[in-house]
Amino acid sequence: MTELQGLIIAAHGRHYLALCSDKQQGDKIYQCVTRGKKSDVATGDRVRFKITSDDQGVIEEILPRASLLYRSDQYKSKLLAANVTQLFIVVATEPGFSDDLVSRALVAAEAAGIRVQLVLNKTDIAPLLPAARGRLTLYRDLGYPVHEVSAAKDPASTL
Repeated sequence: MTELQGLIIAAHGRHYLALCSDKQQGDKIYQCVTRGKKSDVATGDRVRFKITSDDQGVIEEILPRASLLYRSDQYKSKLLAANVTQLFIVVATEPGFSDDLVSRALVAAEAAGIRVQLVLNKTDIAPLLPAARGRLTLYRDLGYPVHEVSAAKDPASTL
């Protein structure tokens, strides 16, 4: 069986899509699985896998990671992504955002050594903008960049 290296671009349970780039044949996506029941493969992982059919393979090895991002709560943690260098946390004026979720994402990113930036979306909803900005002041004061965007407010002016 032929062995290849690929980048995991999607994870669905224990099924993964691995993207292989070949200078001669171009990019090809393989549907891969792991051996055994437990899997610690995450989107963003570089893996070595063996081809089992034309577009399928079995993951044999996860290559060394630069970072690993987890989602955790008081009961369990789940792998979200590997080899992440920067995280953008997008919140909106409407519907309101959870300070707890933002804080948990910040803690996870800091623990993994990942740079974080916050994005406030829907700034065109003027009545709710001051309250959203006020809630983000804490994060800005802690040194996290906060960017404000709106797809609805004068979209033609950005062209």
